[in-house]
Formats: sequence, C-alpha cells, structure tokens
Amino acid sequence: MTIPSALSPEVVKSRRSYSYPSPRYALVPAGSELRAGGLLNLRCITPSVRGRFSFDYLIDQPGLWTFVIYFERKGEPRALPGASFTVWVDEEKESVRS
Repeated sequence: MTIPSALSPEVVKSRRSYSYPSPRYALVPAGSELRAGGLLNLRCITPSVRGRFSFDYLIDQPGLWTFVIYFERKGEPRALPGASFTVWVDEEKESVRS
C-alpha cells in the first residue's frame, strides 16, 4: 500500500488537473430500486428530513478514503458530483459498539 505524502512545490506547479480515484462502491438508499451501474451497490443510506441523510459504512482497510456525493435532479439524465470528503485511516481496529 502506498502512503500519501506531501507533494513538492515543483510537482504541484506542473499539474494541470487533479482527479478523484476510481469508484469502488456505490452507497445507495436502503430499500431503493436505485442502482449505480458497474459498481458494487451497498444499500446503507438512510434519508431523513429536509434533505439530510446518514449512512453506516465499515472501512475495511487503512488508507486514504474519498467519498464523493452525487446528486440527481428530477428530469436530468445523470447525477453529478456535488460534494466530497476524505478520511485517513491509520490502521485497522476492532469496532466497539456500546
């Protein structure tokens, strides 16, 4: 596994674009017919009031995990990325539930 490290100023200046890593999973609403083609669909999103939602996801290995959130408008042919967040996981630890 490659651990992320800081980029030198020369490398940063030479880049013209950055991209998200290729997706592995699609987290979709539980009980929904929605499917993201070509990905393993995990039905773990719980919608709430006023557009809020939550999800449970067990990160199964250390590393840098980027979650990209796509939004779909009614009548639009496809969903578009609207937000993202990244989580750094140092090492695997057993989950503790109380």
